[in-house]
Amino acid sequence: MAFLNSVFCDHPVLNTDNFLALELMNPGSILHPTISRGIIRRHGDTLPWEHEPWFYRDLDDLTVREVTTLSNEYLVLKGVLFDRFGIDLSSVIPIRDWLTRSYPQDVVDKTNFKTMLTSNRPYRVAALPCVKQADGKYLPDYEHRYVREEIPCSSVVIKGIAVLAGVLTPQLDEIIGKQPYNRAPSPLPRYGP
Repeated sequence: MAFLNSVFCDHPVLNTDNFLALELMNPGSILHPTISRGIIRRHGDTLPWEHEPWFYRDLDDLTVREVTTLSNEYLVLKGVLFDRFGIDLSSVIPIRDWLTRSYPQDVVDKTNFKTMLTSNRPYRVAALPCVKQADGKYLPDYEHRYVREEIPCSSVVIKGIAVLAGVLTPQLDEIIGKQPYNRAPSPLPRYGP
């Protein structure tokens, strides 16, 4: 990791001792599928949309709880892997702490995790990845990396490790184990049991 940091920057930005820690601390695998699912759950009845929904700006409480729960499941897995195998995963931290460290000057309202996400300046302009239809309306982009890469290449990998370690992950199961976008016209494939 020291080599990568020396190539890409003047000061260390990535402090991790192994790839597993990097995978468990991937904020995209926690945030993107969970928030995408929450947006479609809330607004799926009105498809197609007149405009792309805001990704972080209009988060609901349920989705924020699901993000926190998923982060907590990763932390439980971290603890079990350390206790049973001595794997140093000290760089794996709660998603809220990651947000605070990554955007110290950009989070305007630190009242709670929801306000931290919705008031983060760089996040204010992000929209749910969508595909514009011929009629000018929008549908969720199920081919976007938030879904097609982060679920099978990160979430499913973490689920496999959790299964091997004997750690239950009900929130992660919600993301990968069933049709989370069942009201959408083009539902995602199943990635899990």
